[in-house]
Amino acid sequence: MRIPPPLTQNGSALIIGLIFLVMLTIVGVTAMQSTTLEEKMAGNQRDRSVAFQAAETALRDGEAYILATATPAFDANCTGGLCTTASTSIPDWTTYTWSDSKYIAFGTSPSPAASMSPVPLIPNVFQQPRYFIVDLGFVIPMPICSGGLARGYRIIGHGWGQNFNTQVNLETIYAKC
Repeated sequence: MRIPPPLTQNGSALIIGLIFLVMLTIVGVTAMQSTTLEEKMAGNQRDRSVAFQAAETALRDGEAYILATATPAFDANCTGGLCTTASTSIPDWTTYTWSDSKYIAFGTSPSPAASMSPVPLIPNVFQQPRYFIVDLGFVIPMPICSGGLARGYRIIGHGWGQNFNTQVNLETIYAKC
């Protein structure tokens, strides 16, 4: 009987195995990067949602301020966040820095929330929301009011998320009988 000569190995199984390992590593790294990106996007969306809710709180606080104050003292200098339409210095919410005194800060006087005990400050925000109110100087037809007219106000609120760069501005028109 004849014995066949021993087969020599060329190492092709090793090369194919290494190619599969490299491909799996690339797939794993790509999946990890995708997951990390999605996690960052979810965190940013959550932070924006917090900022939106803070700005919404500022609007509601402004509405409560108008409702609770019989005759707010609006002036042309926007003192204390109360502006008239005759003012040349009405803050423009698109460029306003929210760092001067032309606003009302949520939870500080004269904010209606400041009279509550304890003051219901918003947690996990960079700064408490702020707002200013503009007396529109005209009446709005409103059948539910006695006399059928209501005074119009524009409230502009600003809120932050946990990060200073996450900021939201909201605006509403409010009518008071």
